[in-house]
Amino acid sequence: MNIEEAVSSHKKWKSMVESLFREERTFQVAPSILIKDNLCKLGQWIYSDEASKFSDSHFFGVLRIAHREFHKQA
Repeated sequence: MNIEEAVSSHKKWKSMVESLFREERTFQVAPSILIKDNLCKLGQWIYSDEASKFSDSHFFGVLRIAHREFHKQA
């Protein structure tokens, strides 16, 4: 998976979370799953060997933290 696919998938994940808040209930996902930042495609990429080459990048660190906080807020 590349970063573009991961970001696209995360947009879908975000839409799912928003629908849960609007109580549209089109998805059945337990809150204990939503808070985990390594289960969605973007999280899988962030923790992958492919992404590890960016681990020294400031921007990658910002992405990782923002992504983790997004899931905490979900």
